[in-house]
Amino acid sequence: MVPATTDIPNGGAVTLSAVAGTGVQYQWYLNGNAIVGATSQTYEAPYYGAYTVEVFNGTCYALSDPLVMTGGLAQLEELNESFEFAPNPVQNVMVLKGELAAKAVNFTIKDMNGKEISTVVSNGTNYQMISVDHISNGTYLVDLIGQHGEVIYRKRFVIAR
Repeated sequence: MVPATTDIPNGGAVTLSAVAGTGVQYQWYLNGNAIVGATSQTYEAPYYGAYTVEVFNGTCYALSDPLVMTGGLAQLEELNESFEFAPNPVQNVMVLKGELAAKAVNFTIKDMNGKEISTVVSNGTNYQMISVDHISNGTYLVDLIGQHGEVIYRKRFVIAR
């Protein structure tokens, strides 16, 4: 069922719900990754991204079409943890440093229309260098993706050579 809005308020959530059924099992996904513990008919979506739900009745299953949510935590750039992103504008390599860099599973670069340009797997440390040599000049977003597929931080940056 499509919610009344797909724009998540800052610090809030939008309730997503699947069709109810007796003996039905559910699994919610964010950007194609299973959300740990999200196995109810409803899910409170706090993060930007594409949500799907898998419904299984014991003999067959169905996967919903993606529902793209905007807003939410992905728009926040205020941090409670130490984090540094430099330089901005970027010429060839961006550097991400701090606690959030260590918590990210990967880093995704998107154009301003949300199209994914590049994904880099985290090295698991609080210091990550990402080459942008292969990307044209322009304005982009870098998302730090957490272990459950959620965007834990988003930063707008410019590539200018």
